[in-house]
Amino acid sequence: MKKILLFALFSTFSINAQTPSDYVTGLPNPTGIAFDSAGNLYVADYGAYNVTKITPNFTKTPFISALNGTPQQIAFDVNGNLWIAGSGSFNGIVKVNTAGVSTTYSASGSPYGIAIDASGNVYYSEANSGDIKKLDPNGTVSTFATGLTQPNGMVFDKSGNLIVADKGQGEIKKITPAGVVSTLISGMMNPSNLLYTPNGDLYISTGILGRIFRFPTGSANGTAPDFYIRPNISDSVGQMAFYNGALYVSTNAKKVIKITDPMLGLKDVNSVTDNFVVYPNPATDYLVIENSKVDLKTIQLFDMTGREVQNFKASDSKDNKIILSNLTSGNYILKVNNTSKKIIVK
Repeated sequence: MKKILLFALFSTFSINAQTPSDYVTGLPNPTGIAFDSAGNLYVADYGAYNVTKITPNFTKTPFISALNGTPQQIAFDVNGNLWIAGSGSFNGIVKVNTAGVSTTYSASGSPYGIAIDASGNVYYSEANSGDIKKLDPNGTVSTFATGLTQPNGMVFDKSGNLIVADKGQGEIKKITPAGVVSTLISGMMNPSNLLYTPNGDLYISTGILGRIFRFPTGSANGTAPDFYIRPNISDSVGQMAFYNGALYVSTNAKKVIKITDPMLGLKDVNSVTDNFVVYPNPATDYLVIENSKVDLKTIQLFDMTGREVQNFKASDSKDNKIILSNLTSGNYILKVNNTSKKIIVK
């Protein structure tokens, strides 16, 4: 049996040996994902130009085909209707009701993100124009906000504010119900998709970088974290969904992955200090500290009794690879020191 060594960021949550697993494979190019109330997963595929329904026992059936363009994000409204934002030749918004009947609303500016408020208004981002549009239940389209650079994923917070990933600016924007735009988080690289969990935690995925950040309730305000742990995701990540306590993410590796404990291996913003990545987590044979700009000095590894099991000088190169072959399975604490700060990863 292969040993597993688990590293988790700080000990403010329960630690279990969880790792991302393949939930659904064999999807050409999955982008948007959403669950209905019965636990069926819907996957928008920009390579196949369709949306596939996947039951809890993994039976795949076409839900809507021949979209004649590129479906991006999808979302359900309170009545069970599925809404699809799409670009390319499609360039519009499609509503598919519970009977499978579709209605198309034309749009411009390459719609990408989609979010629906409690009154049934559909909001979608136009990545090319930088606008956020509002489609009311009567089918009337209006401009809700302007001035964004490349708005992508969107989600509503509990106060009714629309939270938008502005990929072009590297920022997360907050738009009040009155349309007032402010910057919630700055300094991010390639923020693309957003998700709020039922307890109010904000998750941000960063597209081609394959990173997912977690902002605990109330902490998403200010500068983006520079430190995070990549949870064994080496692929580009797309839209996220939360169902039955697990986090689901579409990837460009033709699959949707499932993270059973989404707090494991994801950055808790309250402990940010410097810019580097630690992965994979959990680890088996090795652990990589990927360093982009920090002058690392020493790296120490402790077991859970506090005994030091490894101590060495950090490499001058970009990455430091820690060999774990001499360690037994279990939880460990990683301590990284630079010229002025100490960073501890448990």
